[in-house]
Amino acid sequence: YIDFAINNNNSNDVKTAYIRTDRFMTSVSIFKRIWVYFDWIEYKTDRGIVFTRERTEQFHQLSSFRYDIDLRDIYKNPVSSAFLNISILSSGKITGYRRHFQKLQDYIATIGGLIKKKDASQKATKNNELIFKIEKNIGISMHIFNMVHQKT
Repeated sequence: YIDFAINNNNSNDVKTAYIRTDRFMTSVSIFKRIWVYFDWIEYKTDRGIVFTRERTEQFHQLSSFRYDIDLRDIYKNPVSSAFLNISILSSGKITGYRRHFQKLQDYIATIGGLIKKKDASQKATKNNELIFKIEKNIGISMHIFNMVHQKT
């Protein structure tokens, strides 16, 4: 049967179909019941550059199996040729995914932030130089002050 895997790296189609096989043992002397459950997947992708442009993909994905055996006498079973019952059901579980890509305004804001950070860095460098000059002048003044007081 065909099942779907989620591929987040594919920007055009998030689901990848593949053929899946499962093996299970059966016997003509034991009546076996198998329940196959599928989840429902809802994947929303926003690919808009400036405004929201959302696309929704919906698909099923195998969730789980449940096995049960019945040790009744199959020869007395009303359907004497039946030895297997497979039920395919929805699990009732809906899983939602949402992904979005950066918009033009996000890129502009990032560039603006980098420019602002560069300006702040340049101002910080100028402030550090000014503080260093002030500390140097204070150090010279303290040295002169100490020399004057030592002579008196």
